[in-house]
Amino acid sequence: MTDLYGELPYTEALSESVAPRYDTGKTIFLGCIAELEEAIELFQRDQSVSAAPLSVGDSWNDGDVNKWLKMCYLLKARWLNHLTKKQAGSYKDGKYDAAEILSCLNKAQQSNSDNTLIRHTDTNGSTHDVQGWNETVDYSALFSTVGMNNNRYYVTATFYENLTNFGGYGVEDPRADKFIPWARSVKSAGTLPEIKWSDDGRWRRSMGVDLQTNILSNSGPFALSYNNTTNSWYCNTTKEERLGDTIYVQGRCGSKGYNSNKDMLFRMYATNDASALSGVFHTRASSPTAMASYAEACFIKAEVLFRQGDKPELTLPTKKV
Repeated sequence: MTDLYGELPYTEALSESVAPRYDTGKTIFLGCIAELEEAIELFQRDQSVSAAPLSVGDSWNDGDVNKWLKMCYLLKARWLNHLTKKQAGSYKDGKYDAAEILSCLNKAQQSNSDNTLIRHTDTNGSTHDVQGWNETVDYSALFSTVGMNNNRYYVTATFYENLTNFGGYGVEDPRADKFIPWARSVKSAGTLPEIKWSDDGRWRRSMGVDLQTNILSNSGPFALSYNNTTNSWYCNTTKEERLGDTIYVQGRCGSKGYNSNKDMLFRMYATNDASALSGVFHTRASSPTAMASYAEACFIKAEVLFRQGDKPELTLPTKKV
C-alpha cells in the first residue's frame, strides 16, 4: 500500500483514534520487516504443552512449523528486494541489503515441497461467505474474479510476447500454453498465420491485446459470441474494426462443482463441445493459490545475483522441482 500511496496510517491504524496519524513509507516498511522478524522468532520457540496443536485450523501448512518459517523468510526476502533503487547498505537503515536477502533465501523454500499453498476444491461445498453473496468459499479467488465470469479478461500483447518471444530471442516459454487461453475452433481461409493451433487442429490459442493502441477507447476487444447453428465464433457488433476481435479469447473457464459442468471447460452452449473455451489453469476453481513458493525464491535469488554480476551462479537447479 505504501508503494502505491506513500504515507499511510500504520502505528495508529488499529488504535482507538478516529483520525490515526500518517506514517512515512520508511516507518511502515521497517515496521513490516520487524513484524516478520518477530514471527520468525516466535516460530522458533518451543510450543507450550498446554497449547492447542498448530495443525488445528491450519489449512495452509498443516501445522508444519518449518514451512511457516520458510514462508516468513521468503516474505522478508520479498520485502527487502523492494529496495533495489536504494543505496547498498543495511536493510535496518532502509537500504538495499543483498547479503541479507540471500541469507533469507537460504532459509526459505528449497524445493516445491516447501511451498505454502491455499488448496481449493471444486465441490460447491457448504461453507458460504459472510458478505451477502451467498457463494461457497472453497474455490479459488481467481475463479471468483476471472474464471466464473462472462468477462473481458484477456492476455495483453506484452504478456503474450514475454511468453512466446521473450527478449526477441524466438524462444517460447514452455508454460505459454497454460497461461494463454484457447478456443475450440476450425481454421478458415481468413485465419491469421500467427495464430497457434493445437496439434489436432481443433483449438486455437488467443492473441494478445495491444494496450498501446486505441483498442480500449474504441470498444475493444469485443467479447466472443457463438453461433450454435453454424458452429462459428463471431463478435456481435456492427463496428467493422471490431469484427476481427475473435482472435482474442477471454479467460473464462468452467467448473464441475459451482457450475455443474461436465469438466473444467466453459461452453457457450452446454451441450455443444464446439463452443468450448479452455480458460487458464490458475483461474480454475480447484487451482491452488501459492502464498510462498520455491519458484519465487529462485526468481528473487536470480535477480540479486544478476545485479551483483554473479552470472556463474545463475544456473538452473540440477534437481527436479
